[in-house]
Amino acid sequence: MKALPARLALLAVLAVSAVACLAAAPAMAALPDGRAYEVVTPPDKNSVQPGGGLPSLDGSVIDWEAIGACCGAPTSAVTLFQSERQSTGWLTSALTPTPPEPLVGILQEQAPMDMNDDLSQSIFITPASYDPDDNDDGALDLYRTSTSGGPPVWLSQGSVGGTAERASTLGLATRDFNFIAFTSNEALTPDAASQPLSGDDRSQYLYLRNVQAGTTTLINVNTDGTLVGAPNSAGAVLGNAQFVDNQYIPANFTGTSRNAVSNDGSKVFFETPPENSFACCNHKPHLYMRDLSTDTTTALDDPSQVDVPAQYEGASDDGSLVFFTTTQALDGADPTAGDNELYGFNTNTMTRFRVSSGETGDVTGNVVGETAISNDGSHVFFVAKGILAPNANSQGDTATAGEPNMYDYNTQTGTTTFVGTLVPEDVFNCGFGGCNENFEVGLVDQPDVNRPAVPTPDGSVFVFNSTANLTDEAPAGPTTTLTADAPSGETTLTVDSTEGFVPGRVVRIGNPPFFSETARIARVVDDTHLRLAGSFGGVIFAHDAGEPVFQIATAQIYRYETGSGALECISCPPPGFPASNAAFGATAGGAYGPTGVPMSADGSRIFFNSQGPLVPEDVNGETPPAGPFQVNGTVDVYAWENGEVFLISDGRSPGSRGATTTPSGNDVLFSTNGRLVPQDQDGYTDMYTARVGGGIDPPPEPPPPCSGEDCKPPPTPPPPDDLPGSVTFHGPGNLAVAAISAVEVERFARGAKLALRADVPEPGKVRAKVLAKLRHGRYSKVYETSREATGAGEVALTVRLTKAARKKLARTGRLAVRINVSFGDAFRVADLVLRSQR
Repeated sequence: MKALPARLALLAVLAVSAVACLAAAPAMAALPDGRAYEVVTPPDKNSVQPGGGLPSLDGSVIDWEAIGACCGAPTSAVTLFQSERQSTGWLTSALTPTPPEPLVGILQEQAPMDMNDDLSQSIFITPASYDPDDNDDGALDLYRTSTSGGPPVWLSQGSVGGTAERASTLGLATRDFNFIAFTSNEALTPDAASQPLSGDDRSQYLYLRNVQAGTTTLINVNTDGTLVGAPNSAGAVLGNAQFVDNQYIPANFTGTSRNAVSNDGSKVFFETPPENSFACCNHKPHLYMRDLSTDTTTALDDPSQVDVPAQYEGASDDGSLVFFTTTQALDGADPTAGDNELYGFNTNTMTRFRVSSGETGDVTGNVVGETAISNDGSHVFFVAKGILAPNANSQGDTATAGEPNMYDYNTQTGTTTFVGTLVPEDVFNCGFGGCNENFEVGLVDQPDVNRPAVPTPDGSVFVFNSTANLTDEAPAGPTTTLTADAPSGETTLTVDSTEGFVPGRVVRIGNPPFFSETARIARVVDDTHLRLAGSFGGVIFAHDAGEPVFQIATAQIYRYETGSGALECISCPPPGFPASNAAFGATAGGAYGPTGVPMSADGSRIFFNSQGPLVPEDVNGETPPAGPFQVNGTVDVYAWENGEVFLISDGRSPGSRGATTTPSGNDVLFSTNGRLVPQDQDGYTDMYTARVGGGIDPPPEPPPPCSGEDCKPPPTPPPPDDLPGSVTFHGPGNLAVAAISAVEVERFARGAKLALRADVPEPGKVRAKVLAKLRHGRYSKVYETSREATGAGEVALTVRLTKAARKKLARTGRLAVRINVSFGDAFRVADLVLRSQR
């Protein structure tokens, strides 16, 4: 379906009445790229978090959270679950570890902090102790778990300490999870123990844990080993991550630690003293690099300007380039201007350069902030009020002095290119009353993990959210004036005209920047009255008759190509139809994930949420509100691919959100209240994937009710000597597993271990899982083991039943068991029924 014909066809659909639209609704369109729906979450769970979920690189494994109620959840608290794709459906198990002793108290939770790219490892923060040396009386510590088995591995430890009641905070884990940066008030290394911090418990040492080597290194030290900032050091933070009072929240919740540890763990970027430590001393941070390959520490800005701070903005993933902002007037910047400038530092050549210098090299940048950095460091996208490039963009627009202009800086060529001029709502520094935080886009705000912007890893494509109407396809809408005073708390505006105003859209009341405010329209009452919706019951400030009221432009998704300079809106509405807000349904965050992002790695597939219908199949559209506070349109999940827009959710069900994808773009993860496949039976919010080449056949229909002779009970089972034959394995891939004999099945049912024999074609890891129907007729994982094959040939693995499985078998006399043996992409499954020998 081409984009333009689809939009023209939509006009005909919208021209008929709402009743006629529902009566003659078009059939649900086929998903693009041969996709098919698969429900990921099991029916015996509680509702999942809307839009939540994280896929592995290949989309075959998905992590999600819900209140623990199924699949081996250790407690009833929020639990991290993992669903793994099988030929017969998605198999779910709990990832949150079971504590050695029950956790007592409403706040005693084990929270997942990070997962690696294939979702085989997770980092939890927990008050539980899984290591005998972790005897700090329930203080929060970091542990790494693995789906391959074994106890959780203690991360927030050192060669000394580990006994004080001090919580640790995760700063960053490299993608291979071998290097973990964290902060702690406790001295965990001898050099930390000999150098106490100043101030209170908010002072924090910064450590790097080498998991493979089992070593912990103090980072915030000078080349000579003394604490940076001694003798009054309040410690350090990774990147600009800042401190948080609640250690259940990752450190980059309030700042950014993006790529602040290089992939190989050799370079670490940190700020000291921490800006928000409130522990002691001067709170103006400066930026440093600790190079562990040379045991040297380098100041990246000019720390001699004690009262002029610098802020870490990001780095390339290999640590070769790091970027920061400051008003220190470095490298030729005008010392009299006092403007914020963006700088880069090449850690290989140990040279610093000014990113915001402009084409002539002597322009005052007046940088508002950095928006995104490609993982290879080749492109930096930032916003500045200076005119730094003379080019016109693909829409014919040029940079405007004093306005928030978006630029692309190419670090390989040193060139700056104008992308487009944004509006105050797109950035954070709108001024008092000038922007409402509920409606800002926040393209330069921190933390960067929440920024609605993402480049491809090489920076060739940059996708971002903006309300600036950059391509003239989503105009702001009408303007009117108040014809009567609106005192504080007023919920109805009396205006000159309501023509063109749309329920659910946002209006600005008054003249910015002072005492103007934004509010959402609940209802267009009549030709001269607008009803507002808001938690304050109406307007906050008093407004006089004659003040303006104008409808703010909607936020849309834009795609920019750095090579061609092409800028296009991928979420704008069909011609003649009012625009609705569009947003990323997944974390964007100023860099490419590579998992949990809204775009494929090459930028050819982009996924987003929209409140308004963009194709005819979206028949739930932007539903008019039924009352004064029901103002949100129905959200659907969309895909953009090579200039075309497609519907990913069904366009009929309410509450479809998400749009997290994999680097290939072949798997799109979203949540919905709709029932899109027969396997979805529970009526709760479920996690779905729209998978290229996907689709799982539903289970066979149950047989009709019996009658007459058919209702007689089955004959008594034969004695043990006459048990049926062996149980065989089946499944795809180059893997063979020996059949299980009847005698082995009988012994397994009596509690003996079961030996499995797998024949593999090459070296690699062989895994075996035992699943049993313990509750609600659903399989739960009860045992898992693995073994490394050193070459082609037979590998033996031993599995057993857990105590819970044996109890179920003894209580009911029968237990359905599934054994899954996997090797790479190949797997074999055997189903058997164990019977107690009573």
